[in-house]
Amino acid sequence: MKKLTWWIGVNILLIVLGTVFRFGHFWQRWEFLAAATAAAYNLFFSIVAYAYATEPGGKTLSKTLQDPKYVVIYFILRVSAPSAFFLASAALILGDRDVGHRPVRPSDVILKLVMTFFAFTAVWLGNMLTERHLRTKLGAGELRWAQQLKRHAWLIDLPLVVGYLGLFLIYIGHRYVTEDELLLQAFVGGASALEMLILSAVHGLEGFADHRELAIIPSM
Repeated sequence: MKKLTWWIGVNILLIVLGTVFRFGHFWQRWEFLAAATAAAYNLFFSIVAYAYATEPGGKTLSKTLQDPKYVVIYFILRVSAPSAFFLASAALILGDRDVGHRPVRPSDVILKLVMTFFAFTAVWLGNMLTERHLRTKLGAGELRWAQQLKRHAWLIDLPLVVGYLGLFLIYIGHRYVTEDELLLQAFVGGASALEMLILSAVHGLEGFADHRELAIIPSM
């Protein structure tokens, strides 16, 4: 029940924020909500996965990953950097909300795509580096965590990184050959919002589904 309460609470808060601000284009609202959601969910679920989730018969990642160097790497790449990049992207979208019926400045669109791409990449690198370090310790708990992080990195994170890179290249490649910048920005904005929403949903569901025990959440 607590899982559902958290999910509903975060979404209600973001929907309220989305109605408070008025945007020049409809897709900017969805982009803003998606970026804010991704920032909040990444921060919440990455901390939950680190401090509370345990593998079957194992320990939490905080007790398994004892090397201070890799603890710092995890918190920078997996916790802080992605949420900061998503928030920066949301702030940029918010700053461009008064463009009216004109296209958003292409430089701002590119910067938004770059920051969001960095967020996806940081998540992937954080999981990959943590997984490789755990495999060097060769303990049973470390191996279970390494398997989970490897699956996360290759089946979830990397496809999202590649997909967002493709979206960035589509915008760069087409903005010089199309006469309708607004249609191109609407397509890129909608696709960008969709990827961020997918990231939020998959990370949330996968984070809870992968662990049989979550210390702060009773099993249903």
